[in-house]
Amino acid sequence: MNFKGGNGKTSLALALALHLGFDVITNDLLSPLEQVFNEDQLIKLEHKEQVPDLPDGCNVIFDFGGHIDKRVIKALKISQFVIIPVMSGSLNREVSIETIIEISRFTKDIVLCPMSYRTSGELKEIIEGLADFSYPIFPIKHSKAVPKIFDEQCSLHSLRDANGLSRYHYTPICDQIDALIHYLREESK
Repeated sequence: MNFKGGNGKTSLALALALHLGFDVITNDLLSPLEQVFNEDQLIKLEHKEQVPDLPDGCNVIFDFGGHIDKRVIKALKISQFVIIPVMSGSLNREVSIETIIEISRFTKDIVLCPMSYRTSGELKEIIEGLADFSYPIFPIKHSKAVPKIFDEQCSLHSLRDANGLSRYHYTPICDQIDALIHYLREESK
């Protein structure tokens, strides 16, 4: 979740869903997830459509942006974790901080993901902007693999394992995704 578009919500949701075999529910009517998922794996909520009641043990990722409304509140309350992607730049940071504050009214199970940074200085800037929060932080560096998961319709790990050159280029982002998933699994025990 993030109130501002372009912070990596959908890319991160797709990377996690493909790796974990989860389905996705989105409130984005023009979602690029349609090019990857079948109808039985993706629910696109219309403007006022509510989050459906989900059966126990249902593995789903919510890819929500925009403001908090009733359906977002329901998703926040039933989610084990809310991952907030954060990118560099003052506007992105300000909106992300507003998102964190608003979401913390409904859950404390928040994870912050600095996204698509290119340098250690850029990562440091993002993390320093989040210094007022004590939530866990899992950086996801910029990678050419991210747009490829949309094009190839396969997980980052599948891209990495395609050949030696791909393994060299895509192992760092796979390691970061693995660290995030490891944390989520350990904390949900």
